[in-house]
This record gives sequence, C-alpha cells and structure tokens, in this order.
Amino acid sequence: MNVRSIIAASLAALAAAGCGAPAPDKFADGKVTKQLHNEAAAVVRDTVTDHFGTPQNLVTTLELSEGKQPAIDFGVISGVVVDSNAVENAETLREHQFYASLSGDQSVTRGEIKGLAVVWKSGDYVTAVIEAPKADPKREIKKGQEVDASFHVLDFKPAGEGVGLVSLNFKLESPVKLGDKFEIIGHRLRKGRSLYMRHCMHCHGASGDGNGPTAKYLNPLPRDYRRGLFKFTSTRRPDKPSREDLKRIVQKGIPGTNMPAFLPALEERELDDIIEYVRWLSMRGEMEHNLGVALAAEGFSKSGWEKLQKAAAESDDPDAAGPKKRLENYVKLDLPQAVSGSLTALKRNWVLAEDPKSVIMPSTKRIGPDDPDYQKSLARGRELFLSTKANCFACHGTTGRGNGPQTTSFQKNTMPLAPAPEYPEPGLFDDWGNRIQPRDLTRGIYRGGRRPIDLYWRVKNGIKGTPMPTSPLPDEQIWDIVNYVLSLPYQENGTLAVTAR
Repeated sequence: MNVRSIIAASLAALAAAGCGAPAPDKFADGKVTKQLHNEAAAVVRDTVTDHFGTPQNLVTTLELSEGKQPAIDFGVISGVVVDSNAVENAETLREHQFYASLSGDQSVTRGEIKGLAVVWKSGDYVTAVIEAPKADPKREIKKGQEVDASFHVLDFKPAGEGVGLVSLNFKLESPVKLGDKFEIIGHRLRKGRSLYMRHCMHCHGASGDGNGPTAKYLNPLPRDYRRGLFKFTSTRRPDKPSREDLKRIVQKGIPGTNMPAFLPALEERELDDIIEYVRWLSMRGEMEHNLGVALAAEGFSKSGWEKLQKAAAESDDPDAAGPKKRLENYVKLDLPQAVSGSLTALKRNWVLAEDPKSVIMPSTKRIGPDDPDYQKSLARGRELFLSTKANCFACHGTTGRGNGPQTTSFQKNTMPLAPAPEYPEPGLFDDWGNRIQPRDLTRGIYRGGRRPIDLYWRVKNGIKGTPMPTSPLPDEQIWDIVNYVLSLPYQENGTLAVTAR
C-alpha cells in the first residue's frame, strides 16, 4: 500500500469531547464478518480499524477528504507557524510546542481542537505521514524521514487574534520553522460523533447497525447504515444518497416510524455535522462488508475454511497450502489492492451522489388538482396502477392496502452468504434481511415524504434496499400514478370520490 496515497490521521482523546452516551470499545461486526472464520474476521476488523478507528478513537482516512468535492468533510483548520521558539526547556519535553495562526472554523474551541490530527503541508516534517495510529509517542521524529507517526494536538492555548500555542504529541528533531503550514483535521467528525451519540445512538447503535438499546422495541427497525443503503433518496437507483437527502430525513423525520424530526431541536450546522458522521459510519460499514465478501469468495468463511482444510489434508501434494497459509498469502498479496479499490469506490460513489446530474428530476409538470384534466389523470393513474405495465397492484394490492399477491409468495434470498436460495417464509424482504410490508397507501402516510416530488422519486426510482423497483414509464404516466396514489386516502369503496386539495 502506498503510504502517500492512503493516509489515516488519528483523532485521539475523544472521551474528553463530551457525549450523550458512552461509546463502546469497538464497533459491532457486520453480518458477513460474523460468517467468516475467526482468523479471516480478525483481518477484516484490523484493516477497517486502521482506516476508521474505534468508537473511542476515530480515524480520518484523508483519501476520502481530498479533492474539490470530498466524500467526507472531516473539518479542516489551516495553520501557519508564527513562532517556533515557544519553549525554553524543549529538550526535557516529550512534545513540541510552537505558536501558530489558525484560520477556518472560528467556532471551534480549545477543547474541540485538543486531540485532533495534524498533517504538515510544508516544512521538514511533511513526509512524516500517518500510516498507523500506534506509533511510539516517546521517540523523536526526524526531519525528512517518512515514518508511521500519528501527530495530534496535545493542547491548544489561545493567545488572541487567531494565534495560539500548539502542543504536539511528539518531540521533533529540530523546531518547526516560521511559515511552515499544517492542517488540524477532524473537528466536524468529532462534533458529529458527539451529537450522534446523544440523539441517534439509542436507536441506530454506536456502529450504525440499527441495533441500539431501544431498537428491539421499534417497528420498523432503525436503519442499518453499514451497507451504504438508504431508502428515500432523490438520486438514481445505484447512487448513494446526497447530503440533501440525508438532511431532509433528519430534519423532517420519517412519518409512520419512530424516526422524529430534528429540525426544531438542532441547529443547521449540527444537522450537517451529524450527516457527515452518518456518512462516515456508512463508509466504514461498506468497507467492512466489501472486504468480508472478498474474503468469503476466497473460501475463508467458516464453512469454506473447513473445506480448504480438508482438501489440504487429503491432497497428495505435500506442499498444498491449507487455509491459514492461503489467508497469509491473501493478506500479503491481495489485501492492499482490495483496500485501495474499496476506498476509491467509496469516494467515487459518494461524491457522485452530490453531482446535480445524479438527482432525478421530472421532464414534465404534474397535472395538479386545479387543472381541468385532473380527473382524467386520476383515471389514467388508476388504470396504470392495476395494470401489469406498472404492476403496482402486485405488492400494494388492487385497493392499495399493501396486500398484493407478492406478499404471499416466496422470494429469492439475495443476502450475501445466504444459507438458502429462498427466504424460509413467504413475503417481501429488504436488503438487510428484514421482512417488510408494502405500504398501505389508503392511510396517507408516506415515509419518504408526502410532497408530489417525493412520490415521483419513489415511483420513478424505486426504494433502494427494497423490492420496490424503478419504473420505465414516461414521466407523464408516473405523474398520473402519483395523482392516483395521493387520492387513495380520499376514495370510498375503491371509487374515485376525490376531494380537491
């Protein structure tokens, strides 16, 4: 792995940041990781920890923040050294101190800067990049030497006019120089984590696995972020949700569920910080899932490990490699490429969702209730709803009550490492393996939002992570279906007794 292309910067001392709930020592394993042999699962855990850290010690993988449009905005404060001779007894200290001028988010306090990662952008220590957050804090860092040093701020004391005394966690071979530039990274991730632990963890879990302390009492279950799947988005089917998609859910909540609206409780910047942390949790979970699937494909699942072990024992070749040796070779030869490829894909896919071209917008206007052709639109929508062309009735039923024939048939199991080709019971299932019920459209409760554009997105683009498919219909017909769906709560006995509103 090229240490210059994948840089992980440690955010230490997170416990001092203040949280609404204590964080566990480690993130919970995903479903695929649990199905791996213990040694393969350990490889996944260690690799993901190197790039994302633990709940108590987050790590910012800087490759995800590079470029004009970062996949994650970790929060960056730029600094310039203005006095490098801050301490007279530097020889007796294990840290290095200097005065610096800081620019960026002026709302960041001394306590929020302490423990954050530092990356040098110029000067003698720009090559002391971060490869692992486990460097010996007692050793001296040599200038011009590429080392696995995880710089972070031990302390910051404001000195007025945007200048402060910065203390680093390492002693340096020689003082930094006047004008040397650096970045302090991670205050937004830290704020997001603190807010998440206070407002979100009890349902969604510290790992973002949808398994918080109150999750077992909720129906539907809280979202599991770790697959990178979010149901209600404005983006195309393969794309990730945009920041606006996530913000809309956090602001307005999800009707018909226990997901509340947070707009009155949180300020705009706090909403943004939570969203960045949710994105970070999701990317962490995706990397774990992707690496787990790759290792399972190589035969390192629990059942595959036994098969490899048996094959090696029965082989006539005395040099036949057993599963342990195969795993060692994979870690040495293939794992670096798998990690690099996963990070590249994560950045590409999440950044792509921010492209305005990824958002699906209708090509024609909707015929509204005040339009003279509205009743005709409703009639066309009903005909489409009941036709095999749109096939809405197959799940939602002929009356829209969510009791279509698909709810009583057996569905294919598309979960990774699924034990059987079909689910053991009839009904519809989402990509998390949960049994789900199609929406009863007569109740007028639309979880993705009740605006016409929200329903347009649901019909046009489907609902990600569920059997609700995309629609090939032209926009004029999709608007007809939207009008009909919006009319269902006002119908009597299935007739078009529509109230204009």
